[in-house]
Amino acid sequence: MDYVQPRVCRWVQKHETVMNLDKVGSIRRTLDGLRPSEVTWDPYVNHRENGVVHAMVFYSGTLKYMDVVEPYHPERILRQFGHVQSIPDPPYQPLEAHRGPSALKYSVKYGFQADNWERWRNHLLAPEVRGEKA
Repeated sequence: MDYVQPRVCRWVQKHETVMNLDKVGSIRRTLDGLRPSEVTWDPYVNHRENGVVHAMVFYSGTLKYMDVVEPYHPERILRQFGHVQSIPDPPYQPLEAHRGPSALKYSVKYGFQADNWERWRNHLLAPEVRGEKA
């Protein structure tokens, strides 16, 4: 296969059905029923030495793909990067949010400045916020 050109596509969410909602309910009941001993609390513990954590993962801000803008909060997942997790700041507040009659009609809009990513080093978590290495 030729992988020279990027392969990008949007995925379209299927319509909400009763069956999908029943499945979500079933998954929630299963998760709620787990005991602490049945949860993998530190899934990356055996893989940290295999990969180097690039400074870019500590970029804190919004990420954009096509017309979708999402907040990225590395301070909320520091444990995955091998750091001691502390209580993070509150998440970014959206510019606007609208709840429609179904999940498909729910929309949240965050601000995005195109040049933030060009200057990603200016938006890194400060070393004291990253915490100590675990």
